[in-house]
Amino acid sequence: MYHLENIVKNNINKIDHALVMSDLDPSDRQNYRSCEKISSDEVLSILESDDDSYATFLYIKLLRYIIDAFINKATPIKDRIYFSWTIVFVCRLWKAWLNAEFKSATQKCRDEYFITAPAYYSVEINAHTLLYLILLVDQGSLQSESLQIPLFSSQLCESIFRSTRSLTGTQSTMVNFTVMDFLHRAEKLTALQNIKSLQHQNQQYQLQFPKHRKHQKNEQLTVIPNQSLNVNEIETIVFQAFEHAQELVSKLNINILLEQCNLFELEALSVKTYDKFKNSNRLIDLATSNSFPDSDLDDDENDDYDYINSSEQNHDGDLLTDNYNNTSNNTLQSNRTDFS
Repeated sequence: MYHLENIVKNNINKIDHALVMSDLDPSDRQNYRSCEKISSDEVLSILESDDDSYATFLYIKLLRYIIDAFINKATPIKDRIYFSWTIVFVCRLWKAWLNAEFKSATQKCRDEYFITAPAYYSVEINAHTLLYLILLVDQGSLQSESLQIPLFSSQLCESIFRSTRSLTGTQSTMVNFTVMDFLHRAEKLTALQNIKSLQHQNQQYQLQFPKHRKHQKNEQLTVIPNQSLNVNEIETIVFQAFEHAQELVSKLNINILLEQCNLFELEALSVKTYDKFKNSNRLIDLATSNSFPDSDLDDDENDDYDYINSSEQNHDGDLLTDNYNNTSNNTLQSNRTDFS
């Protein structure tokens, strides 16, 4: 934030970056327009030109890659893989360096120098989901239309819900509706969208909807070319993304310690990341298996008290052994995600 404030406060012409102080307000976390301005090419160019602000440049560069990989509609599918996995590998290298550099520090202290856990898990899950969709399209299990990645955002669902509520009659005061009502209204929305689509394609269509002045511009129809990729092409792109991530973090001298720990290569880093996720899943499973609802403990508490005491006296060691074995079996049988 300090380097971005310097860009706004210093004598740099505003025309060169278009930033204002309100764009840097951390309390407004849903201001997407500010994210676009902060990650613009002009701002990135200014930050990259100063060696002292390279870490800030890299952080904002990752933000730009997220926008290009999952939000921009014009990004080809190959570039989406490249950008998403560059983010993943930079975050993995960053996290591995923190764990190696601050071994004696607590996890809470190390987390202060890393992105939040939800953001990191989101990066990992989105990148793996993108690969999974592409493989399903390559296998013929999904249509190529499934690769419309920007349509996966929640904004479109919210927009549809707002549109269905707007279908309520002017004489009705009821704004809520059931699931069945929503499905009926969705059918009406489908008919309206088909009419608007025909109107856009044929200006002489008999039904013409009035347009707001902000929507007067002609928007090109989204054309989905054949973007299917095979496994070899995907592997090549992922390897290129890892090499690009190595290049980005090397300018911060992170590579020196990672090379000493043998974590600067793809296979070793992936194994280390997988083990971390596997151990965290095991801790969650153990915590879940040892927790019981309060209602279960309250039911028939007085009736079971004598029975529990007698069981503890006769089978004290057996109970502990059985609980341990059950917990271990549940842990080994739990579902795990391969993050390698």
